[in-house]
Amino acid sequence: MALSFDGSNNTIAGLAVGGLPDGIVDADMIAANAITTPKIGNDQVTADKRSNGSVVQVVQNCSNGVTSTDNSSSYVNCLASPTFSFTSGNKILVQANLVVGVRYGYGCTFQLHTNNGQISGAIGTSGGSREQCTKGGYISNWDLELANVVINYLDTPADSVNQYIVKWRSYSSQIAVLNRAYDDANNNGYTRTVSSITLTEIKAWA
Repeated sequence: MALSFDGSNNTIAGLAVGGLPDGIVDADMIAANAITTPKIGNDQVTADKRSNGSVVQVVQNCSNGVTSTDNSSSYVNCLASPTFSFTSGNKILVQANLVVGVRYGYGCTFQLHTNNGQISGAIGTSGGSREQCTKGGYISNWDLELANVVINYLDTPADSVNQYIVKWRSYSSQIAVLNRAYDDANNNGYTRTVSSITLTEIKAWA
């Protein structure tokens, strides 16, 4: 089909895909707001076309399950993210929000791990027999108390990482509980809650 120009409508007909050489249509030739969301095909904005620092994906595990631990000798799983895949070199922002109850006068500590193990940059420095943790030192003032434990950590993970896990351990083998208070009578003065762990993949920047 031959090219035809319609000056009254500012249109060109008969131009096939691939008919213009590379570099002919640049950013200065595209009118403001000309490329709208409906005009962008599915999967056309690929990861390599996103700007550095942009969000690539978000995954979350939001749990209302009641779990507990009385393990004071080692860290055990508290809440894990979904398994996921990511682009090598990108960063992962880990955001955990846990609601925890423990017995009056006791507490618990938390560490952030991946499926490969403990993240060395996400725990405190070694200091004798002091506890190395991501969050800790929480001591309950009464059996109905709930603590909001918040963890924020920006990681540049190894390519083999596919999951993040918050682990916890209790003080003196006393029970720590997720998503409710230590005391749990059946009346409206007692609550059940939700905890979550969210991963945001961010395109790497220089």
